[in-house]
Amino acid sequence: MVKLEKWLLVLIVAVIAALSGLVEITPVGTDLRFAVASVVLIFALLAIRNLPLVTTGLATAVAIYVLRVLVDYYFRFPETGLAAIAWVQFPGALYYFLIGLFLYLFKIRRYWNNLVVTLLLTISADVSANLVELVIRDGFSAVHFRALGFLLAVSTIRIIWVTSIVGLIRIRQLQARQQEERLHLDKTMIMLSSLHTEAFFLKKSFREMEEVMSSAYRIYSGLATFSDPFYASPKPSGSLTNKNPESLQLEGHGIQPAVSAGDIEEISKLALNLSHKAHEIKKDFQRTLAGLDKFIYHERSQNTVTLEELVQMIIRSHSAYAQARGKKVDFFADVSLHHFTDQVYTLTSILSNLVTNSIDAIAYEGAIEIRCHQKQDYVCLEVVDSGEGIPENKLPHIFDLGYTTKYTSNGKAFTGIGLHHVSELAKQLGGRVAAFSRSHLSAENKGATFQVFIPARNIMMEGEDDRWITSPSTS
Repeated sequence: MVKLEKWLLVLIVAVIAALSGLVEITPVGTDLRFAVASVVLIFALLAIRNLPLVTTGLATAVAIYVLRVLVDYYFRFPETGLAAIAWVQFPGALYYFLIGLFLYLFKIRRYWNNLVVTLLLTISADVSANLVELVIRDGFSAVHFRALGFLLAVSTIRIIWVTSIVGLIRIRQLQARQQEERLHLDKTMIMLSSLHTEAFFLKKSFREMEEVMSSAYRIYSGLATFSDPFYASPKPSGSLTNKNPESLQLEGHGIQPAVSAGDIEEISKLALNLSHKAHEIKKDFQRTLAGLDKFIYHERSQNTVTLEELVQMIIRSHSAYAQARGKKVDFFADVSLHHFTDQVYTLTSILSNLVTNSIDAIAYEGAIEIRCHQKQDYVCLEVVDSGEGIPENKLPHIFDLGYTTKYTSNGKAFTGIGLHHVSELAKQLGGRVAAFSRSHLSAENKGATFQVFIPARNIMMEGEDDRWITSPSTS
């Protein structure tokens, strides 16, 4: 399929060049002819990187030769014989093959990214092909300083014009590729930050699993003690005793418990089984966390950005998210700090969750501003939106796990994990988060403002100027 597409491309270039070759310019006082086809061919060979040079030149030469011979024989010079016309058109058609051949011999593709070298080599190929055509057409006597100077001047102007267009196209392609790569890196950074966040909460679950395992084993140990018939430690009045394990009466009350010694033994075995299962889950957690920690540590050591770059990355990625949601959101950045941080993933997770929450709070059209300033010993990250806002009575609960004020179109509640994540991640960095139901972006006194305060020392890389940390507030 690839080879077929390449041959089809060669054919298209040859046909377009042949048709444009019907337009020729013959300077006064010379026998030289300059056709638009040369511009078309040179442009195609320089602009299309996978276009075969020699093959395209040969195909173009054949197409131009056949077309010119037919036009001359049937329309322009019908009285001239076919053989004479064929000979007259041969040198001009050969030029196009020689262009491709010389560009191949000069290894033009090796200097693809150097426009100056490309310009000089293309001029050399063009002049060389014109000289061969001139010698075949008129002999060596036609080669003189005036002809050489004219060929060089015309070729230079033509090739400069062509390479300028090619250069502009390459710049646009490079910019588009850089933009695509930057968006890909942004998506990768967001994904890695999500992975970092999940690893953080996985560690939290791991600690809770350890507590479950320990508690289950303590329950097993306690129940096993009660079911032991040799256990005879004195019990306080009103407590469980196993002096008569079959009855296990409550002393001083005469109450017959509903759980027998056999039931206690069964429950103790169940508690032991739960402890073993929790232990197995813990080992699976350990393996997963070990791999995640190794990966995240390596990625973290490779990624350091300025706070300004981090904010811009969040804006780029979430602009695409807002468009995908069918919303028109204007993003603004107000960053007065330009320090580097290696807490890229944690800060990305915090800002990403807050900005996503703000986008969801905007019905159709609105604005979001991300601010980053110094406030005494803290870095203050703010996300301000012009959305529907947060009712005052719900503000104290929005960072609670599972709490949400957002619902889908069918009335199903969102998970409410995002803001809780923000709060937990801020605590991990020694910071805190706050929310206010007001926004300077909304003229209707709606919207919300989220503030995250993090100690500067916890997110600034080593080597940053410590004097900044204790400098007066700039906000």
